[in-house]
Amino acid sequence: MKPSYGSPQEMLLRLGTAALLFVCLLAAAFQYYASIPLIPNLIYLLNTLNFIIHEIGHPIFGMLGEFIGYAGGTIFQLLVPAVFVIVSISQGYQLGIWFFVFWFGQNFIHISKYIADARAHELTLFTPAMLSQPMSQQEVHKHHDWSYMLTKLGLLEFDIAISWLVFGAGVLIMLTAAIGAALNGEGFVRRKWNEKFSRE
Repeated sequence: MKPSYGSPQEMLLRLGTAALLFVCLLAAAFQYYASIPLIPNLIYLLNTLNFIIHEIGHPIFGMLGEFIGYAGGTIFQLLVPAVFVIVSISQGYQLGIWFFVFWFGQNFIHISKYIADARAHELTLFTPAMLSQPMSQQEVHKHHDWSYMLTKLGLLEFDIAISWLVFGAGVLIMLTAAIGAALNGEGFVRRKWNEKFSRE
């Protein structure tokens, strides 16, 4: 009997999940071991993906107002992996659910560093406007998402505390995803093992 691999859409989802999460797992696992030559490239690749998604979110949500425009980068950065989680659930792709939940959590780690910089302005930032005209980091930091949002909300002095809360949430989500993926994988192996011996 010829095995069924599902529709082309399902196959694409599975392949995309495997490729993306291979990068996610390696990069996140060595998040703070950048002295290893391979790791900075993996982290750079993953954070570049997050950055591109983040920047796309600004013009999309910017149509709804100034504040939501500033928040739009972070919103879209979390929305995209969340959509992949929902798609995986709808397709019944159990392992993919945990993979994309893991990516969702990794974005919290990325965002927490941005929040912590709201007052310090130590991060080197990039904005698409820099492609059309030269801009100093001082000028770029005038449009710092979290400086603007926390100032508007009257929470700027709590930027470090908020960043730690977001960081903690990210770690918890990633840990939950890793445990879920491990249990799902263990269940898959157990089922295959039982099927093998039931046929014998």
